[in-house]
Amino acid sequence: MAIQYVIRSFEFAYNDEYYQTDGNLSYVKASYDTREEAEAALKKLNAEALRGGIESDLGNYEPFYEASGELIEELNEFCLARCGEPLTTSGYVESIPEGLSDDDVCEIAKRTGLEAYRLVTMDTAQTYYAIWMMQDRSYLSDYDEYGMVTKFHDESMDGLLNKVDYVLGKKFPQTLFGRLEELSDSPQLLQSLINQNVGIAYHDSTAQISINSGSEPKHLLALNALLKNPVCEIRELTFEQASKL
Repeated sequence: MAIQYVIRSFEFAYNDEYYQTDGNLSYVKASYDTREEAEAALKKLNAEALRGGIESDLGNYEPFYEASGELIEELNEFCLARCGEPLTTSGYVESIPEGLSDDDVCEIAKRTGLEAYRLVTMDTAQTYYAIWMMQDRSYLSDYDEYGMVTKFHDESMDGLLNKVDYVLGKKFPQTLFGRLEELSDSPQLLQSLINQNVGIAYHDSTAQISINSGSEPKHLLALNALLKNPVCEIRELTFEQASKL
């Protein structure tokens, strides 16, 4: 086993009001041979992100959007002890005091759950899986409201299917035109699959298959496997290929 220490961006979930502290790991920022190198780079990245308000304004993030008096008091005391400046005097947190060291800024990120980058270990000998979309000629991805892209891959098929959940349904065509024998070399198997899935239906009068965008990924991939012209394909990736997504 050959381990790489990988820094990945963390995308905070957004609920139409503020960014929450939960979310998903996103793109690979950098990878290192040693934990020491990775942790030093991680500290710098997280300090820079928090000093910059992550996206722009820390007040838009869950810990500070409706900050409790207890949290503000705790962080004010911490900042005063470290650099002589409070985090805020008004109760609204927009930025971090300039006098704090990177270590101190990272401590605030840790206490509030606002670490914009996370360190994970990856086995460079491990095979990873991703979904290649034929029409787009790119790997399955999704964008948030700020245009940030997440390309999905995982070291197991089950993990990949959990990650793509609703995303594959959004990207998969909702209508496939043609009779079953035109769409598949195994029309009977295709009909059987359709009969077993309430989100997929064949309309003989119009010769088309309708597909609910909420269909589970495993059902969509089973359908895809029976098509003469697949919508997507599962690809195996090396560590190097996966880290570049």
